[in-house]
Amino acid sequence: MESHAGLSFDSYDRFFPNQDIMPTGGFGNLIALPLQYGPRKSSNSEFVDKNFVSYPDQWSFLVSLQRMKMERVYEYLQQTDSSKTSEAGLKQELKPWEKGLPLAQDIIIDCPSSITIVLANRIYIETKTLPQTLLAHLRRLASFSNPVFFKTQALRFSTNGIPRFICLANIEQGYLNLPRGCFDDVGVLHAPTAFGKTVTAINLWIKHFLRSGGLNLIGWKN
Repeated sequence: MESHAGLSFDSYDRFFPNQDIMPTGGFGNLIALPLQYGPRKSSNSEFVDKNFVSYPDQWSFLVSLQRMKMERVYEYLQQTDSSKTSEAGLKQELKPWEKGLPLAQDIIIDCPSSITIVLANRIYIETKTLPQTLLAHLRRLASFSNPVFFKTQALRFSTNGIPRFICLANIEQGYLNLPRGCFDDVGVLHAPTAFGKTVTAINLWIKHFLRSGGLNLIGWKN
């Protein structure tokens, strides 16, 4: 997901095992395996070739598969993974007490010299000239952890259907659109009762308007 912005944040929800402990009297998470009887009637849940055509004899194909050696796994990862320079890779190399510290900003290559941003009901950015890594970083600006997921997980309840992350960014018709709140000076303050929204709003009003010296305070008083 660091390199491909098209991947959905829903992918986080299908990592197994996703339980810290085995529930008493239970079997843990049910994992959907291939070759299930029901889906196979509709030609689903089967092994396919590179052209996405199902193998005629599924069991013979499964028997013909050989276990991949560890050396081959590492060789493949070195060819396809950029973990040495990606944010996720850097986090893995950090000591436990260093993971909360801010990471150095990576330089994203192949970025255009300038981009056009349209500020309408949302923020629109054309994607055809932007590298996937930059798009992924921009999408993260509009993503945050879902507290309902972690609360449900802490209670040892099923998190099926509850997204781990909430992403408010969309890609449609060749444009990445983000909430207007991703701009520093444009946004909506949403908070529960007794949070202090009025005080916060007054403080922001003082910083952005009174300091500019462009307001008629007498008119405001009246």
